[in-house]
Amino acid sequence: MKPVRSVAGPFLTLLLAIAAGWLMQPADTAPQRIPTRLTPAPDWSLDATSGTTNKLSDYRGKVIILNFWATYCPPCLREIPDLSAFYRALPAQGMEVIGILVEPGNRLIAPDFVRRNRIPYPVLYGTREVAEAYGVLALPQTFIIDPAGRIAGRYLGRMRQSDLENAIAPFVSPHLTNKPTGTLSGTW
Repeated sequence: MKPVRSVAGPFLTLLLAIAAGWLMQPADTAPQRIPTRLTPAPDWSLDATSGTTNKLSDYRGKVIILNFWATYCPPCLREIPDLSAFYRALPAQGMEVIGILVEPGNRLIAPDFVRRNRIPYPVLYGTREVAEAYGVLALPQTFIIDPAGRIAGRYLGRMRQSDLENAIAPFVSPHLTNKPTGTLSGTW
């Protein structure tokens, strides 16, 4: 008789690692850029709170700000207004902000949370496999994915709107980088 494998053990281990990383993070310091090479971003297919299914490959050709977060993470909650303002200021084409909620019971928590907090960007139900594929061990963690689908930047900690603008600066037309915070506009 084969022993039954439980997925709860690895998932619990991942959650404990995320919690430990979060607890070791200072409350409101600048995000830490984690050195990264241009490597293909792991593809995923995840359900959104809107009821659609989203795949990373659907966004090919755009710069993606991919944010892993949880509702129990204070720095994550403090960065939602910045991510929302940044998303609202984006040009119509060329960029996307996507939140991936990684916590148990996310399908029960997310719809009401997204509505109450007026989160305008897509929020997806994260899985252990996606978090592991990206190497997420602490929250919040944000990845910048270039138009070719490669990880071009990785940040640990709360991203403010100015941090987001700096992170995407290499992908923005030069005349856009001198705009005041929150006024990104133009062509890509």
